[in-house]
Amino acid sequence: MSDPTSASPLPRILRALGVDGRDLASSTPLTGGTYNTVTRVTLTDGRDWVVKVPPPHSGGLRYERDLLVNGTTFSTAAAKAGIGGPAIPRLVHSEPDPTAPTGAYLVMTACPGCPWHELDAVEDAGDEARLRTELGFLIGRLHTTTGPGGFGCPAAPFGPPAATWRTAFTAMTEAVLADAVTYRAPLPYPVDRIRTVLAHAAPALDAVSRAANARSGG
Repeated sequence: MSDPTSASPLPRILRALGVDGRDLASSTPLTGGTYNTVTRVTLTDGRDWVVKVPPPHSGGLRYERDLLVNGTTFSTAAAKAGIGGPAIPRLVHSEPDPTAPTGAYLVMTACPGCPWHELDAVEDAGDEARLRTELGFLIGRLHTTTGPGGFGCPAAPFGPPAATWRTAFTAMTEAVLADAVTYRAPLPYPVDRIRTVLAHAAPALDAVSRAANARSGG
């Protein structure tokens, strides 16, 4: 068993959930994420969790702020819609406030399996077709649930959900471009040119009239 280090917030999080060292069977860091620190925690009673902890800093890109809210919203909406199964994690507990004694965190049930890109090979074309069909069916079911309150990410940086997809998408892309200016990130084209192209194409976004849930990772 690998023990969490003293600098990690994981022990505080587990204590807040009523779990002490005697209840912990294993604690394994998970790789492949792009933002959060992710740990798989298995308890002696058989419960298997994934704990997500955001970075401790308060800076970063605009879209990165309060990302855990997206995961909480997604899991809650999927559960209310009755979409379950081994591929959909269930929400165990969340704490969105970074000033809480534990810091911000999200705990979900662990899902069995491994990422698609880590498979050595699919046995034959028939297996790959079957897996892709099952994946498409699952994503289709997820998209039958509507976004709560409107379009866009529920995380705070973009404000409340927007009434239209054009408004939400414009706010999100503008946040990315503003960060590019702030951090002097190299882009293939000047920021003003990108803004102009997006503005001219924006009316096409009005074809989207229904807000559907999409998975947020990290």
